[in-house]
Amino acid sequence: MQTNFLIYGANGYTGALTARMAAARGLRPILAGRNATEVAALAEELDLPYRIAGLDDPAAIDALLADVVLVLGSQNSSNSQRLRELGAEQGKRAYLIDGVEDLSADWFHPEDRILVTAGASAPESVVQATIDWLVEKFGATLREETVRKEEVHFPLPKPLRDLAKADPDCRLMMTMPGVGPVVALTMRAESSSCRWKE
Repeated sequence: MQTNFLIYGANGYTGALTARMAAARGLRPILAGRNATEVAALAEELDLPYRIAGLDDPAAIDALLADVVLVLGSQNSSNSQRLRELGAEQGKRAYLIDGVEDLSADWFHPEDRILVTAGASAPESVVQATIDWLVEKFGATLREETVRKEEVHFPLPKPLRDLAKADPDCRLMMTMPGVGPVVALTMRAESSSCRWKE
């Protein structure tokens, strides 16, 4: 029988009673709560899946119901690897992919809820292509949520900062138009110190 509901607070008296009754009837709820040790012990006893999250983070509660986590990002990115590991630690099928060419239809079941997240280096086009693939292959519907909004600033490399200080004609600009940090160097054509030497 497929899992189709979650019991939050499963380690409490009423939650544990409900979990035991559900398991006795052949149901397979996801057990959830804040206390990882107690929820995991009950899940092991009843051979049920479990997830851990606090009630103070509504997006985390919603993410508890995901069955699959797709992390879009580079295989050599420690941040992307950590996102995949976090999904796996929560008992989800978690995959780190560079793009749609890495996806396999065998990873998904018709009833799955899929959480798609991306590392900072993942271009918006890769995110959109992945969503398009899920819609085309499985008729997926999309619900976009912002789990956490971050303002990330990266310092320019020292050689570029030195170049900008040395020549006032060089202007440095940093933008983040949905694809992460991009550093652009603009200069006047006659400024010899701004020319890149191969």
